[in-house]
Amino acid sequence: MAVSQSITIPTPKILNLADTLECGQAFRWRLSNGRYYGVIQGNLVSLRQITEGLEVRISDSFMGNIESVLHSYFRFDDDLDGIYSCIDSHPSMHEAISRYRGMRLLRQDPWECLVSFICSANSNVPRISASMNSLAQYFGDRLELDDYIDYSFPTAAQIVNAGEDTLRTLKLGFRAKYVVQAAKRVENGQLILESLRNLSYQDSKQVLMSIPGIGDKIADCILLFSLDKLEACPIDRWVRRGLEEWYLIEAKLNYNAARLSALSVWGANAGYAQQYMFHHKRLLGQSGRVDLIM
Repeated sequence: MAVSQSITIPTPKILNLADTLECGQAFRWRLSNGRYYGVIQGNLVSLRQITEGLEVRISDSFMGNIESVLHSYFRFDDDLDGIYSCIDSHPSMHEAISRYRGMRLLRQDPWECLVSFICSANSNVPRISASMNSLAQYFGDRLELDDYIDYSFPTAAQIVNAGEDTLRTLKLGFRAKYVVQAAKRVENGQLILESLRNLSYQDSKQVLMSIPGIGDKIADCILLFSLDKLEACPIDRWVRRGLEEWYLIEAKLNYNAARLSALSVWGANAGYAQQYMFHHKRLLGQSGRVDLIM
């Protein structure tokens, strides 16, 4: 068993850990014995929210400053109260904000985020999680913390070397070829994901959409959940339904028209607003069944 250490990190900003990790933006966090386990920057981390902040467990081999790592990952620089004041524009949105107050967008690893949302095509949250965990278990390094075992996420080079047939055996289905094609672009330097932070929303989205298997919604998810584009506003069926019901936007608008309608309502924080709407509508609409996220 790996030697671990426990640290309490104050969280002066608003944080709702459970909804942040379970709202459909990240797929490899697991709740075990009252603690969330996940891999950040190749390190297995255990989190529990307490009155004083976050109780964090890490292995003694953890590389880096865990406080700064979590500060970036949970976007503690985002002013949630200020964001709420901009997006709290309807009684149902007010209810969502009140119910999930402290739910934050994450700043995930762009490569893992890209793969996860390619895997989201015509899928649902449990299936996406299964695909991501299968990739990690097959290719990744074994990581241990206390009695919990997880795996690092594979590099683009590992995916390229494995090939499409191997990914299909991991039940990625038709998505396997798109993951391999994206991995080839990352591996040969044609796609440098971190560089997209410095491009405009439109330019970075255009780069992503040049990759087979990445359309409007998947590109917006990658930009929002890993590349700091808070104006990215993924429009899935839950968000579209909410826009039609809450804000009376025209039904059956095409994707871009619906996204522009959302921006006209929520402005530069549309990404945050859609996540509260998505989480709220999806949980209310599940009625005991697993629903597609696309």
